[in-house]
Amino acid sequence: MKLVGCDVFVYSPGEQTPDMPRAEGPLRLELISNRGTKVFPASSARLDYLADEWRCRYTTEGDKPIEHAQIDALLKRIIAEGKFWTRVQVLWLMPDGSRGFSQPY
Repeated sequence: MKLVGCDVFVYSPGEQTPDMPRAEGPLRLELISNRGTKVFPASSARLDYLADEWRCRYTTEGDKPIEHAQIDALLKRIIAEGKFWTRVQVLWLMPDGSRGFSQPY
């Protein structure tokens, strides 16, 4: 299996969309969602009844493998920027090339 990214869940009450780092090392911000609705990159979806927890998906270009230390660096940066992360789910690419995680929208 190859580690190719992570979903970082961020507690951010009262914000329309949290201002998250766009990149850290090989990890790039792919999307932000709230209650299953994509809000970044721009979406025309109605944003009623937002929850205080946001999913921020970070992936590598071309599914290049990374180490856990690179996710640690991203989390440290998120903390340094004053955000509070609540949990992290790592994203695995299986040996047969299939994704071990859901596809975004």
